[in-house]
Amino acid sequence: MSNNALGRALLISGTLLFLIGLLNGYVVQLVPAPRIGLSAHLAGVQNALVLWTLGLMWTHVGLHGLREKLAAWSAIYGMYAIWLGLFLAAAWGAGRSVPIAGAGFDRPSSNAEDLTLAFLVGSGAVAITVATLLVLFGLLKAPRLQARIDAVQGSGADRDHQESSDAQATSTILPGSNISLNLRTELRRVVSPSCSYDRASSAFATQSCRTQP
Repeated sequence: MSNNALGRALLISGTLLFLIGLLNGYVVQLVPAPRIGLSAHLAGVQNALVLWTLGLMWTHVGLHGLREKLAAWSAIYGMYAIWLGLFLAAAWGAGRSVPIAGAGFDRPSSNAEDLTLAFLVGSGAVAITVATLLVLFGLLKAPRLQARIDAVQGSGADRDHQESSDAQATSTILPGSNISLNLRTELRRVVSPSCSYDRASSAFATQSCRTQP
């Protein structure tokens, strides 16, 4: 997947998560733990902004191949996992798994619920941290990568310019050479020295030049 395609994926994922966060706001009062539901609503909206920001700046991130894909999809997974963990905690009333958002809500929760919520929130936090570190590395690497690209393109442009100059010089010289050659040939044809030879004296008697018609 190309750089532009991953940036588009981040923007689409951010837009979808923003919509989910807005819809989450309509059911805050309907879940067993409204305070955790409000945290899930805010997390959905704020996490969408993170994905939007990454999508808009993705062309400036100097990552390629596996690292680029890992950064993009880690960010998407992390933002969705954190929202989903908070929303499930609100829906299950499992305040013990999110002690800050669920403060004052002491409904007992099962071990399966606690493990699921801990995995979603914890893995989401790790994923977005890894994505942020990779993006930072890509931003620091991008100027040096662009400098190498410019250098390669510059050398290629210089080579093309030199070849164009050589071709132009050749096309300028060759017609002149042909003209000079044709002129000398014509002169030799028009003006031809003719010598008379005295066989008796075995010497040149006269030498005269005449112009041939």
